[in-house]
Amino acid sequence: MRPNWLYEEWYIHRLQSADVEQRIQAAEKLGEMQSVRAVPAILEAIREQLTRRFSSTKPSDRMVGYVGSPEHFFGAEVWRLKEAIVRMGKPATLEVLRAIGMKGSTDGTLPIPQLILADIYSSDLRYLADQHTGRGSLMEDLLMQIRDAPALSYEVRAAAGEALSRLTASDHLAED
Repeated sequence: MRPNWLYEEWYIHRLQSADVEQRIQAAEKLGEMQSVRAVPAILEAIREQLTRRFSSTKPSDRMVGYVGSPEHFFGAEVWRLKEAIVRMGKPATLEVLRAIGMKGSTDGTLPIPQLILADIYSSDLRYLADQHTGRGSLMEDLLMQIRDAPALSYEVRAAAGEALSRLTASDHLAED
């Protein structure tokens, strides 16, 4: 049994609190604990906050023409909840990828899981961009890197490949 399981359960429960500060503190503690089990609950708290924040219109409609920081657009609570997952680092990858793959997990309108992955892997993505050979797309290079990464489990590699393939397919549809 994990030594902090009781704290973990308590903080996951506190993510449902009506008090904003309690939700943020719970997420921050879970991030410190690197509680990957909490990722779906934190993403749900983000979804609920975004639903409250943008209840009158679709958030994607508000993004059109928006100039400013993502933190300001999404709000401080959402940003701090997101940062709790980012703090967990690469172990949170699989749960975030699952969220990308689930329909309705972000209402299909906001790229919060994608922003989390970009923050977690920003140095890796910069490295890949620097190492990009020009033979094929950067996305193909990234898929090859994920496929060949011995430190990643098969499940993580498969989920990452599927998510990136979906992103690639949607990019090709947008170009047509």
